[in-house]
Amino acid sequence: MHDWSRIALTHSNKTDTYAMSHKTDVGYELQSSILVSDINGSPIATPAQNLITANSVHSSYQKTPTKQTHLNELTDRIEYLDQQGFDKPLVHIIDREADSAFHMRQWEEGNHHFIIRSKAGSYLSYKGKSQRSSQIAEQLDFKYERQVSYKGRLAHQYIASANVVLTRPAKPKAVNPNTGKRVMPIKGEPTSLVLVVSRIYDNKDKLLATWYLLTNLQGDEVPAGAVSQWYYWRWQIESYFKLLKSAGQHLEQWLQQSGDAFLNAY
Repeated sequence: MHDWSRIALTHSNKTDTYAMSHKTDVGYELQSSILVSDINGSPIATPAQNLITANSVHSSYQKTPTKQTHLNELTDRIEYLDQQGFDKPLVHIIDREADSAFHMRQWEEGNHHFIIRSKAGSYLSYKGKSQRSSQIAEQLDFKYERQVSYKGRLAHQYIASANVVLTRPAKPKAVNPNTGKRVMPIKGEPTSLVLVVSRIYDNKDKLLATWYLLTNLQGDEVPAGAVSQWYYWRWQIESYFKLLKSAGQHLEQWLQQSGDAFLNAY
């Protein structure tokens, strides 16, 4: 599981904090990866982390890290993790920020397995026609999968899946240094993926939530039910950040005077 979290630091003894989203949102950014069990989602370890400060990047896995966009750095992290020789192949699970045509093609070309949450309005090719994920979902047959807990309440999950092709051009957020304008869209090779749609209903059949999941794991490798279950376990990394910040470690109150000391402390 991969994600990013802001570490708000209001005390004045640190000299390398920075304004993250606005001028009063001051602190560090933590980029974390959590290894979890494929059997029950239990957390195992945190094999790679970066801490971003005003001056530098402190990393548990890179010798000379540089500041990059989230997904460019994540590509480096994924490549590092897949080279570590784990007994089982890794599946990288990321939230909607990873709904990037450029990076999904890059991960597929690198033979990295992934499950990402797609946006409802993202375009995919289905039955030879470019359609939004939400439009494709309306054409699928949903089957009951399992009972789940949704915000502390008992709920029911239904899922459907379809083979789709990623054909849309990538739209990088980068700016051309020569023109000062945004980089033009980049065409890429058609990429075969599986769209898994999960719908959560309450006991009165009220729709509570819908997930659109994209994966390069084919159905004969990992069934759609397992894909949706593995994504459901993504909450483990949110629990990890909660543990660090407010439910045990309270690291936003730590008084180390530098990002390097801060990262090494935990």
